[in-house]
This record gives sequence, structure tokens and C-alpha cells, in this order.
Amino acid sequence: MTGELSAVGLARQALIVARKAAKKNGATTRKPAFAAAVLAVLLSTSPALG
Repeated sequence: MTGELSAVGLARQALIVARKAAKKNGATTRKPAFAAAVLAVLLSTSPALG
């Protein structure tokens, strides 16, 4: 590996740093299941989407 980061690699590193900073500042994480549940409800109730 050359040590150079692609745009995706750079974005991933920025996200990791941001998560560490948020965790250090006492932020809590949201469960991804909530977003999946909302999407499931939207898809099941909307004839245009489902």
C-alpha cells in the first residue's frame, strides 16, 4: 500500500475520527433498527413506494 488514501478512504477516516470525538464528548449512538423500522412502515403503508 502506498499510504495515500482515496476519497472513500479519506471519508472513512474522517468518519472514524468524528465518531471518536463524539464518543469522547458523551454522545450516544442511535440503533439502526429504528431507521429500518421506519422504512418498513413507509413501504408497507404507501402504495406508491411498496
